[in-house]
Amino acid sequence: MAKAKGLCLKVTLITIAFLINTLIVLYVARQSIALPYWLHELFARAESIRIEHPIQDAFSVISPQQPIARPVIHYNKTRKHLASSYSTCIDKKKPPSDKTLYTWIDVDGTRHISDKPQVINSKTSLRVAGVIKPDKISINFLSQNLSYSVRKTSTEKVNRAMKMFGEITPEAAIVPVVANVRSFKTKDSYNNYSKKKSSLKTPTAGFYTSGNNESVVLIRDDESTANTVAHEIVHTINQHWYGQIARWLNEGMAEYAENLSQSHWRSYLLQNQPVSLNNLFASTRNSWDNDTQRYYATSWAFVSFMMAKEKQFMSRLLLKESENGCAALSSHDIQKLYGRPIAQLERDFLRWLK
Repeated sequence: MAKAKGLCLKVTLITIAFLINTLIVLYVARQSIALPYWLHELFARAESIRIEHPIQDAFSVISPQQPIARPVIHYNKTRKHLASSYSTCIDKKKPPSDKTLYTWIDVDGTRHISDKPQVINSKTSLRVAGVIKPDKISINFLSQNLSYSVRKTSTEKVNRAMKMFGEITPEAAIVPVVANVRSFKTKDSYNNYSKKKSSLKTPTAGFYTSGNNESVVLIRDDESTANTVAHEIVHTINQHWYGQIARWLNEGMAEYAENLSQSHWRSYLLQNQPVSLNNLFASTRNSWDNDTQRYYATSWAFVSFMMAKEKQFMSRLLLKESENGCAALSSHDIQKLYGRPIAQLERDFLRWLK
């Protein structure tokens, strides 16, 4: 009997150890493989718990006579793809100040190792991907309610966009991406899910949440839905390759991917003035909320301008975004990367736009 109990205990311990090890492996690889929704939820909830005061610090100041207080636990909301000026940046942590080595490969293929980060300015040369291999991006449709036409069209849009973006994407930024797409047929179900997963205050047709790596869309007509799916997948890719980036750049690239031939924003800008570049670069959440269409239109137009006329400049912007941690991209940074004043950049942009 004792032997049987001992054997049972060993089997139980081995099973528990196996399950824990499996969960750890799945957690580490969660961004690269498709996981069940409930497992994404479990990991997202675990990540959202933040202990404000470390337990060891709490005990170090408690005398034997004092009651032991429990650490304060906060639950953070899932962060969506907004600029760092109005959302918490959690995707890139600042490296330790000591014993940090920086490495990068220049345009000639030479690997550099230094105790200082790479200086990125208008003279910086870098290796671009050229061709983004299809196996670098996997699209996982979590819901079974999207038509074949929508899935096919949105996938084609993303592939075409990546073919174009390959010419400006820093090679070092590319990592495998799994884009999870969740879709809802009704506004009620979409809005209910949106309230749980995002802090959106205005009605939208889609959003991306990095907490559980999902692009969430409301199903409408096939064309609109395919555009939204492609748009949100680009946000997913940007999150994995560059981390948190300026909203105008993030939205501009996503709008560009929706329609590479002719965008409705072109017609809009024939009748409306674009936002000035200084205002675009310094935009806040209120700026976008108060003048949404103009900011989206200008973001699309400026990215289109760079893709047509200033590919190297855009590559440097993306490289800077991939390496600047949670710091916001400033007008000074952009001017430094362009090599000329912002006023000159705006003149070049407006000349192209006409």
